[in-house]
Amino acid sequence: MTPQPDNPTGFWESRAVARFNERLLEAVGGSWDRPPTTSPDWAASPDLDERRRELVALLASVRSDAAGCHAVKDPRLAITLPLWRQVAPPEMVIVAIREPLAVCQSLHRRNGIPFERGAELWLRYVRGAIDDHELPTVIVDYADLMSRPRDVVRDLASVLALRQPDRAVYSTIGEFLDPSLNHADPDGGVGSPMLDRARACFAALRMMPVSTDGPAGVRMVSRDAGGHEVAPSAESDTDSSRKEDEMSVTPTHPLEAVQEYLQGGFAQVDGWCVPQLWQSIQPIDEVQRRNGIGGPIAEIGVYHGKFFIGLLKTKQQVDNYAIDVFSMQRFNLDGAGAGNQETLKANIALSDISVGDVHFLEADSMALTSSDLQEIRATSGGFSMFSVDGCHTVEHTINDVRIAMDLTRPGGVIFVDDYYNASWPGVQEGICKLYLTDSPRFVPLIATCNKLILCHLSYHAEFLSHVKNFFKSNFDDTRVKPVRRFGYDTLTIVPNLQTGAFLAL
Repeated sequence: MTPQPDNPTGFWESRAVARFNERLLEAVGGSWDRPPTTSPDWAASPDLDERRRELVALLASVRSDAAGCHAVKDPRLAITLPLWRQVAPPEMVIVAIREPLAVCQSLHRRNGIPFERGAELWLRYVRGAIDDHELPTVIVDYADLMSRPRDVVRDLASVLALRQPDRAVYSTIGEFLDPSLNHADPDGGVGSPMLDRARACFAALRMMPVSTDGPAGVRMVSRDAGGHEVAPSAESDTDSSRKEDEMSVTPTHPLEAVQEYLQGGFAQVDGWCVPQLWQSIQPIDEVQRRNGIGGPIAEIGVYHGKFFIGLLKTKQQVDNYAIDVFSMQRFNLDGAGAGNQETLKANIALSDISVGDVHFLEADSMALTSSDLQEIRATSGGFSMFSVDGCHTVEHTINDVRIAMDLTRPGGVIFVDDYYNASWPGVQEGICKLYLTDSPRFVPLIATCNKLILCHLSYHAEFLSHVKNFFKSNFDDTRVKPVRRFGYDTLTIVPNLQTGAFLAL
């Protein structure tokens, strides 16, 4: 199926399969957007013999004896699977779930389908894909796939007993996945009863336990001895109040671990950072999550990890990078804090984070080569948050911010420390030179808590709007002032440092 304006990177779906499924739906009185009402044994009807013969020919045309595994992707299979099973019984079903409002917005934008109807379709397709059969079923979370594709693909390969992907495969996947193509706006079009029901179902599905020991969004549906799903159900019967109550599960807030750190271990880690900084990080993280923007974090100039650990807990990823001169103190040209790698590792471990989730790179950032950066990019897949807190000279600031811009994925953010610190004027001078002589992709967004936060130009308006609304709704004692920096609308945020409410949970 060729790429379209609403999906320029392609669908990974067979046009022949989609057309067959459309003809099959039409034969039983429906279409993809008007699923038919059928009896449980509809696929056994002799009236569909011609469609069965057509499917046999279709499968023969695409099957390869050399392939060890065959797969077909088409959302219509959630409705047409019963007839497919008569011709080619599948071994497993893989269901990709996405936040219902995002799906409704896509259907409305592309097809003009009202939100209530879109939510009804979401429930119908999810029910067909999960509830209407007893096959082994794996659920993959779209947001997790976008934010940590390596983990999802690795765990999915394990579940399917396939060979683990190599670096080339991960690289190809990384090139295909583009979070900037996600146009969903979860702040819009809320309030529909059917949408609320779909969201409750979605939350329940996401609460299911993962199928492996890894952190990825790969879940195996549990079924009893009779092949029936144990829980939760994707049933869409609005009269079933009992099932609705079962699905109304409130998931743990993704930043609860951050709140615990800010109220506890944060004060025990040496460094220079205030917990109220996360009042600005929280809305940034919310925008990233709703757009499926994930990825590990990195910091140049980690010291003992006070800010670094907070970012680790915010994103909860692997392949994070801690870059510091550590024992090579001859390169600590401005005499800032002398970081100790063992102290950093101990602080990370005491914060209930696996030290193995972090790559420790002892290096002068000015000496990093293009091949060094290429290796970091290949390993990490691009960072969602990058902190620049290394040497504070003009040259180091420009160099380190450019490294951060090169390694941070679209939709990510960059924190530049000590921007307003009078003891380190080189940081502000370096930023000024950078923006007065160049037009980088990452532009100023927020100045707060001694940091200048940069974001990708494509996401600037969305971040700016959400941050303003977030503070208006949650921290009315915080001063939020719109100002222009280097030609861009930005915010200067001055939080109340006396408050203990670091996050709005």
